Amino acid sequence: MGKKYFVAVMFAFFVFGLATSAVFAENALETAAKAKVAQIQKLQDAGNWPAVVTYSRNFVEWARYNGGHFLDAYTLPVYDTLAAAREKEGLYDYSANIIREKHSWKPDPANVEKVMTYEKKGIEQADFFQKSLAFQSDRITVGNDILKLTEQRATLVNALLAKASISQADLTALQGALASLSTQIDAKKSDLAAKKDTYLKAIDQYQKDGVIFTAEQNHVLSVRSQAAGSIQTKIDSVEKTVQDGVLKINQKFQFSWPGLEDLLSNMKDLQTKIMALQQQMLAIMAKNPLSADDKKNLLALKSQLDQYMIAHNKVMADIVKAFMTTSIFSKLSQDQQTKYIDIFRVILDAQNVINSDNKIIADFISKMDTQAAFGDLNGDGKVDQGDLPLMIKYVLAGNVTDKVADLNGNGKVDWNDYMLLREMVNGTRKTAPVDPANIAGDLNGNGAVDEGDLDWMIKMYFNPDLYAGTAFKKIADINGDGKFDIQDIITIVNQINRVTPVSAAAPATGTDTTTGVAASGTVVEDNSGQATGATNNASTGTGTSAGSLRQGF
Repeated sequence: MGKKYFVAVMFAFFVFGLATSAVFAENALETAAKAKVAQIQKLQDAGNWPAVVTYSRNFVEWARYNGGHFLDAYTLPVYDTLAAAREKEGLYDYSANIIREKHSWKPDPANVEKVMTYEKKGIEQADFFQKSLAFQSDRITVGNDILKLTEQRATLVNALLAKASISQADLTALQGALASLSTQIDAKKSDLAAKKDTYLKAIDQYQKDGVIFTAEQNHVLSVRSQAAGSIQTKIDSVEKTVQDGVLKINQKFQFSWPGLEDLLSNMKDLQTKIMALQQQMLAIMAKNPLSADDKKNLLALKSQLDQYMIAHNKVMADIVKAFMTTSIFSKLSQDQQTKYIDIFRVILDAQNVINSDNKIIADFISKMDTQAAFGDLNGDGKVDQGDLPLMIKYVLAGNVTDKVADLNGNGKVDWNDYMLLREMVNGTRKTAPVDPANIAGDLNGNGAVDEGDLDWMIKMYFNPDLYAGTAFKKIADINGDGKFDIQDIITIVNQINRVTPVSAAAPATGTDTTTGVAASGTVVEDNSGQATGATNNASTGTGTSAGSLRQGF
């Protein structure tokens, strides 16, 4: 009996030990899962979506392999986090595939609706992109047509100015030719305006749904938009040549036409208002230092000045139009000739003063601390959804150089600025790249130097032309040597390693999924919607994942 009793006791202890070990193992797994999920949450709160993708994918593989369904309370929400991160990058098909993978691990009817939502956004994105691409192409085509017609106008005006003397017949012929070209230009502009209205109506719902482009799509649109903007800049320059030529013709040949006197009178009134406003602004600028109210008043006056300049340019255009549509010129008496010559002289002299003061004012404001104004396009004191429609209009205009809207500091307002403003409105970016309050190395503007900034640096290093002339170059100079190079990347890697010692968990197979290989049973994120057994985390909307970038070094 003694021996049997001993065996029974030992067996009981053995069973108890196994049960206790299992409990300890489960507790250890759950503790590790909580820590990893907390790390992912921190990255999510910071808006570091590439890092969220890397950490979430690694966690899912680790949890499925080590904990199985025991860790579903942590694994399933992380699937949703991973899908949401891909959505933030505009990779809706990837998000749908992630939810499909989640469903294959643990079926849930609610997953069907999530997949349908992502698929719908993917379809909308494709249509949004194609419509945007088509409109930018229209801007380029029509812009080139208008440029050619405008250059013909300039050629005619310059040819007349080059003549030693001209006859009434010369003037009449010139007027007819210019009028014909003006009619063609107006028709082109009307056609483009109609296409713009159609485009804005077509994409209105996509904007309301919050559909965004991938980084690649945004780059393509940005290139097209910049090309259209460049054409418009050339058109504006040639138009200025035509306007100046018309004024010189009136000075040189002393001819006039009906309605000119009223236009010139309007121009004088506008120039008087503009110069008075400029003097008010120059008086504020003379203070040292400027108070917060001074800066606010100066920006408000600048907005008013911009409106006056728009009206000024319109009157100037009307003067040109009057010249082009007048069919009969009549020579004036000596007194009339003297009167008009004096008016033109005053206008030209005033225009030189206005242009000079405008440059002084613009230079001063560009150097002034306008941190609170970056992105606040409607001037309501905050950056929110109300600023996005204005940014869209600026981008489509193609020739806007408003520094409040030029968030990346490349000297123009384009699709890149629109995407940066969306990040600021969504809260993923706290500051614009041009903001002087940016931390060195904080390229994603979330207030900290982290793995998301490393992704930016890698993209900048291999695609320097995309960031030439922008504020990103200054922020990326994290070691402060006055240039951006490989040393800055080494510096930020060292800094991140010191600040963030916790690394992502290893995947189920022992292979880092950031290289593109994962445990079997996962899905390929290839935009096809098909599950094939591998992941491709390097194909994201904002660049390869932080883990794979470091491995590449």
